[in-house]
Order: sequence, then C-alpha cells, then structure tokens
Amino acid sequence: VVQLRCADVDAADAWSALGRELPVLPVPGARIALDASHGLVRAGDPSAEDAIMEALDRTDRPELGLLRLEAAWLGSRIGLVSPDDLAALRAQVAHASGEAPDLSARWT
Repeated sequence: VVQLRCADVDAADAWSALGRELPVLPVPGARIALDASHGLVRAGDPSAEDAIMEALDRTDRPELGLLRLEAAWLGSRIGLVSPDDLAALRAQVAHASGEAPDLSARWT
C-alpha cells in the first residue's frame, strides 16, 4: 500500500512539473520533461507514454540532439519508439556531433 501511494505521489509530482510554465531556455524545459518521464516509467504509470511524447516535443531542436536521444531511448524501453527509429536518431546525433559512429553505441 505504501509503495502504491508513493507511485501515485510520484506521478502527481511528475505531472505537476510538466504542467508548469516552460522556462525561457529550452534545455531546462527538456530536462524537466525527461526527468518526469523517467519517474513515470519507473513507477509503471500508464501516462508515461504521454510524458515521453512531451519530452520528444520539447527536444525537437537540432541543438538538443542528445536529450532527444535520451527521450527516444526511454520511449524504446516501453515500446513507444521503434528500434529502427532509435537507431536512425542515434546515427543522426552521431553525425551531427562529428563523432565516430562507434562512439554513439555507448549512448544507449
């Protein structure tokens, strides 16, 4: 019972954070969405998919590639993002960063 209540509180806190006004800079807003998504996935909350979609929306900028990759990786853990889409994003981020392709394998 205590664990269930903690999960409910965690989900409420996550959605409270997501519902706040977005920060002026995009990185903090993306990080908030990612952290909330991680919490909802860990809690097994069915609304985790919506939170991950929010994180993907907030990271849809070229300069936020690594954060978007994190959101996509989290989405792949729950079946929201396909392995092919994750691999394509991993390659895109590796290319955009100028790193060797094998380095990106350590990111996920």
